[in-house]
Amino acid sequence: MSGSLLQIDMVVVFFIYGLAFFSMGIALTIESTRSPLLAERRIIRPLAIFGLLHGMHEWFEIILLQGVWLGMPFPAEVSWARSSLLAISFVPLIIFGLLMLFPQNSQRMTIGIIGLVLIVYTSLVIINMQIDPDNIFGRADAFS
Repeated sequence: MSGSLLQIDMVVVFFIYGLAFFSMGIALTIESTRSPLLAERRIIRPLAIFGLLHGMHEWFEIILLQGVWLGMPFPAEVSWARSSLLAISFVPLIIFGLLMLFPQNSQRMTIGIIGLVLIVYTSLVIINMQIDPDNIFGRADAFS
């Protein structure tokens, strides 16, 4: 009985966690359309995108957990999709952080910094995945 309660608790936690991020994304999207300052709008949008993507990842995680509990194996492509969605969801968060660090820089310099950070991030993810190919999804989750 305690195993099923733990499973229900995990579903509730992932659902609320996903709902919090998704709601934040929707709220920031609405707010970015009302923002009078273009600079604020430019900074808020990546955070809104992060919230939407990360919330969807958490809900995707619920579906996968329920499949595992029911003994329904998923193909490797589903695990790739989940890990990719997790990694991709953090890209707008990185962009948001860089825009907050360098709010006064020109758009061209900001794009260059963001591009450099994304190249380094992607390279580290790929290198990390090559270290232990047998545990590729666990390592990708941990790194993300």
